[in-house]
Amino acid sequence: IRRIRGVRKNPTVNVAGVALQASNGLMKFLKNQIAAFKIRPFALGEWTSSTIAPYIRDATKLIPEVLRDSGRIVLYMSTDALSDYHTHLETLYGLNQDYKADLMYVKEYPSVKIIAIPGMAPSKRMIWTIEGNISLFEDRPGEMLNFSLEQQDWTLKVWSNWRESVWAYLVGKKFASAAEMPADYSTQLIFCNDVDEPATFFIPMEANNTTPSVLNHTSLVSVSNSLATAITDILDSAVGQNIRLKCGNATNANSEAGEFKDQVIYVGRVTKVVKGGKNFSFSALVVVGDGNGKVGFGLGKALEVPSAIKKGIESAKRNMIRVPLTPNGSLPHPVTGVFGSGSVLLKPAPEGTGIIAGAAVRAIMEAAGVHNVMTKSLGSSNPHNVVRATFEGLKELMDPYTVLTNRGLDQAEA
Repeated sequence: IRRIRGVRKNPTVNVAGVALQASNGLMKFLKNQIAAFKIRPFALGEWTSSTIAPYIRDATKLIPEVLRDSGRIVLYMSTDALSDYHTHLETLYGLNQDYKADLMYVKEYPSVKIIAIPGMAPSKRMIWTIEGNISLFEDRPGEMLNFSLEQQDWTLKVWSNWRESVWAYLVGKKFASAAEMPADYSTQLIFCNDVDEPATFFIPMEANNTTPSVLNHTSLVSVSNSLATAITDILDSAVGQNIRLKCGNATNANSEAGEFKDQVIYVGRVTKVVKGGKNFSFSALVVVGDGNGKVGFGLGKALEVPSAIKKGIESAKRNMIRVPLTPNGSLPHPVTGVFGSGSVLLKPAPEGTGIIAGAAVRAIMEAAGVHNVMTKSLGSSNPHNVVRATFEGLKELMDPYTVLTNRGLDQAEA
């Protein structure tokens, strides 16, 4: 299944991995090539069991004739799609005297062979290419068979380590945008329709994920979370795109976060002297918060200030923490945060004190919703160190109920 539906993710040290995340499979490979503007998919929408026969006919017709009639093109589809295709053909032509059941080629184009791929369902994707073009490749030839042996008492362990991925010998010419790709599909050797997962299929989100991605599918379902999780942003989405979110588990169910406010703390300029002049780039240190105990910071780098700020905001939303607050909008106890040469003291303050802090710490307190606090920077004045030291201190804060729980007491006993 990994070779069909796998999506590569970097492993976490000392944490058991998931087989489907060991390498990219066929479906992910195809999405990457479409995103790289090497493959222009057929804009035919989603097929159903009652439209699949004309759907395959119309799609196959779009392939350049010189390839389609060469006898070397194959059509890959799921076993469910093949079953629906045969059933629909029987419904349309089953009463004809010359009807042939269970065709393994496209009825209107006998030179195009059909191959069913196990494990591809429920995907609606169909792929046309030269037979043998798409294959499984090793990182280094022969490494899969490079076995290691180790004897332990009467046991002999045999294993090999290798990296693999689905790839193709020939894909298509790379373009800068979809608009530049020719409408006759003449520059590609892999063809596909424009629908992968059906609209009724929901992909599970990761637990405690506040920024789910719709890169692979626009229908997501939540799972059991160990913490209260509010969705702050949906990554890889576009303006006007329809996205569906479904609650799949009531344990700390996902909610929609309120409006976030961002504030730029520092913008730095980097100058690189090169032959012929100077290259400028910018970095932006940004803090983001909902004004109700949730805050994060991020660093964005780009060739222009607006782009750097945008990247900083996105990074801050992905790295948010929860700050426990008292009823009067202060901190539950004093704390000192340390990061590198930066050190920041944070102390609770009574109602009416306000925020006594420098510019960087003030921006963080306002974003977190702290209204009464006294702070003092005891180390470096570098804004990066000050911000990180402040967040290290905020991470150490605990509300009274958490302390009681850690001590094995309940509120009544206290």
